[in-house]
Amino acid sequence: MARGIARVCASTGLRVVVLSGAAERAERARDDLSAEVEGSDVSADRADASACSVFVEATVEDLETKRRALREVEPLLDPDALMATTTSSLPITELAVPLERPARFLGVHFFNPVHRMRLVEVVRGMLTAEEAVDRGMAFARDLGKHPVRIPDRAGFLVNRLLIPYLNQAARLVEEGYASVEDVDLAMKLGAAHPMGPFALIDLIGADVVVAIGRSLHEEFKHLSEAPSPELMRRVTLGYLGRKNGRGYYEYPPKE
Repeated sequence: MARGIARVCASTGLRVVVLSGAAERAERARDDLSAEVEGSDVSADRADASACSVFVEATVEDLETKRRALREVEPLLDPDALMATTTSSLPITELAVPLERPARFLGVHFFNPVHRMRLVEVVRGMLTAEEAVDRGMAFARDLGKHPVRIPDRAGFLVNRLLIPYLNQAARLVEEGYASVEDVDLAMKLGAAHPMGPFALIDLIGADVVVAIGRSLHEEFKHLSEAPSPELMRRVTLGYLGRKNGRGYYEYPPKE
């Protein structure tokens, strides 16, 4: 997600500063982006963050990890810079609590793959200023996206609808009701979905689906939002999907 967002920003002519906990990882991302986007202006120098008008955090879907990243970067930014997180389900208000200037912080949730998916959920936390929401909406539009304003509830809009659907598909297969292949084919041919739920889990990452499901279940207590037992076990085994080559389907490395 981080590279996808950075690439879209670079493709629209914005100057991009890539930050990471490991300097070599940021430098590698800088080099890749510079090679992929002709004429792009990409830096991996932390000192350049002071010139950024928008900072977008896109680390792993974990509350404390995101809080640490946000606290570390905030002092590097101009006081007027907008701060945003790409979280899929974590509360924006809770992420904002440790910040010195929480009024400028909001959720800007992109979808994967970033260069193809036009929707961006713009999420206002309890501490977010209206002016920050307006800037977040404008930022998304400048990237060619379609922003929608969403309240700060777990899962926001899309994942409130999507996760119960994915969980139901997993439970049907676990109960022996249908095969993975038949469920995917049924939703493609019967509901005109571009891909079935299991191919989608593999694309998103089973670990991400489980993390979002846990966040939803913690807030709303609906069984439909709780991750299925087998899906959690698959994550434990490392069957995460496309990101590591094996999920409900196998993805051999490209030559």
